[in-house]
Amino acid sequence: MSKQDKLTPGARAPTDVLERRAAARFASVREASCSPLAERQTVLPVRVRDVSANGIGLVSRRRFERGTILLLQVKEEGDASSPLLIGKVVHVTAQADGDWLVGCALIRALAQADLRALADEAVDVD
Repeated sequence: MSKQDKLTPGARAPTDVLERRAAARFASVREASCSPLAERQTVLPVRVRDVSANGIGLVSRRRFERGTILLLQVKEEGDASSPLLIGKVVHVTAQADGDWLVGCALIRALAQADLRALADEAVDVD
């Protein structure tokens, strides 16, 4: 009998409670820049921590409020930049070093080719 079979009706397995992501996350260490939609003239450096088809995790020196719309530009090899991404801040977590982990839901899901391009060797972080 599996653990799921042992649960009472209506109860959720522990993994259902802990993992709510709709898509796998992949590690990344790409440099990027972002601009809050309300402050388009402000361009801030950020680092991509992880990426999924529906979201992106950023490390930033600046804290952003939940609900903030960010325009994101990930740097490619050399001086090239990827297409503009638009994300909505869904969580912000202070880091021990003073940085902020900023989780964004992407307004438009990434195609698999774009996801592979942003991920570092497609290493799943989950």
